Amino acid sequence: MNRATRPSDRIFAISDLHVDYDRNMNWLSRLACNADSGDTLLIAGDVSSDLRRAETALSRLEQAFANVFFVPGNHDLWVRPDSPGDSLDKLDRLWALCDALGVHTTPGIVRPVSEGRAVKVVPLHSWYVRPEEGPDSLYVPKPGEDPSLSMWADDHRTRWNFQGSHKCHADYFLALNEPVLMEPCNLPVLSFSHFLP
Repeated sequence: MNRATRPSDRIFAISDLHVDYDRNMNWLSRLACNADSGDTLLIAGDVSSDLRRAETALSRLEQAFANVFFVPGNHDLWVRPDSPGDSLDKLDRLWALCDALGVHTTPGIVRPVSEGRAVKVVPLHSWYVRPEEGPDSLYVPKPGEDPSLSMWADDHRTRWNFQGSHKCHADYFLALNEPVLMEPCNLPVLSFSHFLP
């Protein structure tokens, strides 16, 4: 759902808050207390794997900033083994949470308080391409890393039930952007994502 944005002169970006760790949640609370309520914040994923902690963090930031835009990262879509549903169900719950809090997950135009040109902020959904999924993978092996990549946490903490003809996770998430990318725009565009789309 596109919702109205508030005027804002400054736009800040952050990612990988990982408020599952108390130290990070405390830092976020201090950030929210010291934020300028006229600023816009872009959050490029990995707030929390726990929806309750994500709600606490996003709520604090939404109250502290004029506008908060969010796009999920891989950790946001982790599901516990005993949780019902899969990572796509969690994505739907996360979008509903953001909608209830007033956090933008779709494009919005941010108009400056002072004189100046508005910008269109576009959250882009993305996922990485694994090495075995084709030449679009940006994976670079690290010395000492298990070459089988069997220890990647996403392999154990995400569950998928894709419908359609998506060859890989990245294809699914890129397809979510197609309606947005077709919208005409004569403003400067500021896009952000968790992974390079």
